[in-house]
Amino acid sequence: MKIFYIIILALLVIGYFYYSDVKVASPVDQININIPKDLDKVSGIIKVEGDSILQGEIYYKIDNNEWTKAAGTKKWYFNLDTDKLDKGVHIIYIKSEEVTKAIRINVI
Repeated sequence: MKIFYIIILALLVIGYFYYSDVKVASPVDQININIPKDLDKVSGIIKVEGDSILQGEIYYKIDNNEWTKAAGTKKWYFNLDTDKLDKGVHIIYIKSEEVTKAIRINVI
């Protein structure tokens, strides 16, 4: 019976550490697009901005265009003239050296 209690105690200790509140950010959570939100309706010149806990420069591209350097690193941004895009849904890609993330915008 003593061994049974030792096993239960060991499982409780392992479970405590396994399910503790210590969270490690996944690579996807390390770079964020804060404005605009996914599928926001946009028009004119908009400011796209976000944040990153990663080191290094941030780059962006719209649809299949070339990558361009955004201003800033931890807090980054760029201006997007949506009048130069066709109406409809477009994809904004953001990347660092380690992670790429994307959202969709709806140009009206």
